[in-house]
Amino acid sequence: IIIRMSCDKSEGNDQSRKSQYEMINVDDAILLILKQSEDLIKSISLPLIESIGKVVSYDIYSIDPFPPFPASIMDGFAVKAPMNKGVYTIKDKIFAGEFVDTLNSNINNYVSYITTGAKLPDWANAVVKIEDTETVKENNVI
Repeated sequence: IIIRMSCDKSEGNDQSRKSQYEMINVDDAILLILKQSEDLIKSISLPLIESIGKVVSYDIYSIDPFPPFPASIMDGFAVKAPMNKGVYTIKDKIFAGEFVDTLNSNINNYVSYITTGAKLPDWANAVVKIEDTETVKENNVI
C-alpha cells in the first residue's frame, strides 16, 4: 500500500481537512467531560458478596497487619545483617505457609533459603535476593 500525505491545502478542498466535530475551548471541554462522567464518580455501599467485579471508590485499610508477621518479599536467603560477602552454608529452607522453628538461632556463616511470602525467622532481619547470590558448591553451600 502506498499513501501520500500532504499538508498543502491546494491539493485538496478545504472540506477534506475539516473535522466533523466543532472545536470548543478547554474549559467547556472539561465541563462536558465531568458532566458525562457523573455516573462514574458516584459511590454506593454494597455487601461484600455483591461487590465482586466492582471497583472501590476509596482506599481500604486493615485494622491488623497482614500477614501478621514479618514476611519475605522475594525469594532469597534470610540473614542477620550486617554481614560480609562470603561463602555461607544453607541451614534450612523456609517456604510460604510452612511453620518456621524460630527457636533455632542463626549460627555464623549459615543462611536460610526463603521464598516470597514466607515468615522471616526471628533471628533474621534481612533477605538477600537470590539474584545477588551464586552457587559456588552444591550440597547447601552458596
